[in-house]
Amino acid sequence: MSCRPTDVNSDLTQAELRLLFDYDPETGMLTRRVQTSSNAAAWCQAGYTNGGGYISVGLHRRSYLAHRLIWLYVHGRWPASEIDHINGVKSDNRLCNLREATRHGNNQNARLRKDNLAGVKGVRWVARSRKWRVRIRSVHIGYFDDVNDAAEAYRVAAERQFGEFSRRA
Repeated sequence: MSCRPTDVNSDLTQAELRLLFDYDPETGMLTRRVQTSSNAAAWCQAGYTNGGGYISVGLHRRSYLAHRLIWLYVHGRWPASEIDHINGVKSDNRLCNLREATRHGNNQNARLRKDNLAGVKGVRWVARSRKWRVRIRSVHIGYFDDVNDAAEAYRVAAERQFGEFSRRA
């Protein structure tokens, strides 16, 4: 997602959004109530999965991220900063999975990197010492003989530092 969302200067209101869409908080689906273009039929699911894995919705010749539209739809205002998908699934727009977040908080809830061989966030194998090293950002937590002990040390440190935005893997 770009640093500057497309809705920053939007004059779209909650009232207009509710005329154009229905939202089901249990499924996270936005459904168009009216046909807004030849490609956007009424009573069909709105949006498509964009290259970043988020649902994008075209409206008034602009592209909006569905989770930001949903925030406006439900709360009557645009989010102040970012919206975090709690479970890490970018297309899961159920209301229980969305929360306002700062960039920092959203980054702390990131999923495990694909190049992580330990299978645990913040833990890596150090061949020279033949131990598992735990770090949060640039802060060294410690070395551990067992990967499970390292994982627990990361979990405790992450919960202390990041609170509700900490993620194990």
